Amino acid sequence: MKPTGIVRRMDDLGRIVMPKELRRTLHIREGDPLELYISDNSIILKRYAPQSDEIGDYAKNYARTLSEVTGHIALVANNDVFIAVAGVAQREFLDKPIPNSWVKNTQNAPSGIFEFENEETKKNPRCCLCNYSQ
Repeated sequence: MKPTGIVRRMDDLGRIVMPKELRRTLHIREGDPLELYISDNSIILKRYAPQSDEIGDYAKNYARTLSEVTGHIALVANNDVFIAVAGVAQREFLDKPIPNSWVKNTQNAPSGIFEFENEETKKNPRCCLCNYSQ
């Protein structure tokens, strides 16, 4: 584990405030579900991301359709990694983390579909990313 040097006190209802810098670094937003684990004398928080076949099939179909309709690369992501890819070899993106520069570009966008050009998409310079939220 990586120490942060941050110490927080628990209130009378058992709540602890996670500092904004940590939330920003880990891409945790208000309302994101977190899963708790116990390991020895530690409590571990992890963003909850269910991986069911139904979600995976839906995401794959959505990416394929989006790619066919737009003619661009289509990437569907949860808050951490790409969960579906169409229009480019899957090994380039599938289960890989979303680049921080992409996250910054999409945080203030009004819809869940973003179009951009980036080093990773030079072969097909127009790329659509759908940020899938559970």
